[in-house]
Amino acid sequence: MKKLILSFIAFVLILSLIQSAEAQNPLSAFVQNLQSGAISNSIANFGKDTVFLWYTTVGGELNPVYENQRRVLDSLLFFIIFFVIVRYAIKKVWPDLEKGPKEMLSLGVGIVLTISFVATRISIGFLLPYMKNIAFFGIALLIAFIINKFTNKENKPGGWITSIFIALAVSWLLMNAFNFFESKPISAIGGIFNSEKQTDIRARIIAGGDSVVTADPKINYELALGAVQKFDYETAKTHFEKVIVAGPANNPYFDKTAQWITIKGGDKLYRHMARHYPKIIAAEREAAEILIDKAEKLTAKDDKTQAKRNELLLQAKKYADDVIDKQTLLEIEIKKREAEIRKREAERQGAPQ
Repeated sequence: MKKLILSFIAFVLILSLIQSAEAQNPLSAFVQNLQSGAISNSIANFGKDTVFLWYTTVGGELNPVYENQRRVLDSLLFFIIFFVIVRYAIKKVWPDLEKGPKEMLSLGVGIVLTISFVATRISIGFLLPYMKNIAFFGIALLIAFIINKFTNKENKPGGWITSIFIALAVSWLLMNAFNFFESKPISAIGGIFNSEKQTDIRARIIAGGDSVVTADPKINYELALGAVQKFDYETAKTHFEKVIVAGPANNPYFDKTAQWITIKGGDKLYRHMARHYPKIIAAEREAAEILIDKAEKLTAKDDKTQAKRNELLLQAKKYADDVIDKQTLLEIEIKKREAEIRKREAERQGAPQ
């Protein structure tokens, strides 16, 4: 346990140092990133990029790109769960049964139940949004068990109740530790785990287009979701439109796509755009200003310096142009929805169009 705790502390410190190259020393780096939320975000992103990668979602749906990997992991996890449950049940029901038959029966029933669950496309991923709450109760039970073991050796019910209440309080403090430091709202329990795996806006300022050309609805739907993850909403719209063009016949992605790019269907793509474009625009504008400042500080003493200056100004222009494009696109989309609202209101009141 000591090694595990020390390893976690070392891991957090490494993340802190990685997140801030400008800090004066490791201690200031740790404090700075703890206050800014960089550490907790890094830990969350580490989980999404490793442990929970196959169960990340896009627009509330499990990412179809990882469907095959999920089925393998789901099969393994369901089998372990069913095998342990069945093995325990057999031990209780038939305590005199020999070990060999117990294992074979547990194995057989576990395999059958696993196949049944995986065939219905039930995934462990449905629990992912509730991981913080699951972790909260898991930590609480562990702490309650430890407290009860040392303070309630006679195993009295009253001792268990006291241990549980203390454990719940300690767990709540642990789950909200970063909230206190980051001045975020305090969570009643553990909060909801955001399983949307999206690239950091500042690390990926300008969206990269997707060069894949295909008429396959499945591929276009997956490419569109991938573009949403990268905040590349124009590419996402292009691929979603191709899914619609393919028609509803033998196209299981038609209705799902309609939820993304039609106002009546839910307008999910626009809602994502409206939430993230202002942040991207702000980041691009700041990046352009920084590059212009760097370029202005360079004196054109030789061709190499002049080339570097021109390169910085060209990149700044790209950011500025992208800001204009995104602002224009967002304004157009807003006007579309305002027009749709006026149209619906007119229809509702029976006024002439």
